[in-house]
Amino acid sequence: MLKKLLIAVGVFAVLLMLALSYITARFVDKEEIMRTKIERERLKATRDSIYAIIALKDSTQKLLQYQVSSLGAEASLLRKQVDLLEEHRKNAQLSVRRLRRKEDLQKRLQQTYPEMADSQWGVTDVYHEEADVSIEYLLIPLWFSETFIIEHQIRNLIKSKETSYC
Repeated sequence: MLKKLLIAVGVFAVLLMLALSYITARFVDKEEIMRTKIERERLKATRDSIYAIIALKDSTQKLLQYQVSSLGAEASLLRKQVDLLEEHRKNAQLSVRRLRRKEDLQKRLQQTYPEMADSQWGVTDVYHEEADVSIEYLLIPLWFSETFIIEHQIRNLIKSKETSYC
């Protein structure tokens, strides 16, 4: 009988150990499952934030590409306008240099500087003894020379800006 009792106690102990192992393993598995679920949710959130960042960068890049394209087209248009203005300037310069009569030159000066047309200005001959020649000089009010100075300074400023852009 002792033998049966020992076998029964042994079987009971083995069953108890199996049940305890099962219960312990089940709690360990639940903890691992919970940890894995939390990790999965964290990874999903990370993935979603990466997708959001990529979408933002893609839209920013498209916007920048559009702006580059737009500014490139605008720059091209402005270059064409500058070329056209330069061509007009050269033609205007050439048309002035083609003038041969004093009256035509005076008229062009009045058209170019209408503010000067009403002032006391004129043309006079100045004799240079060393060269034994008379040269025609323009007589303008002294302070009108500001106009020429300012125009020349602006032209130099524009030229310096053009060379800095190249």
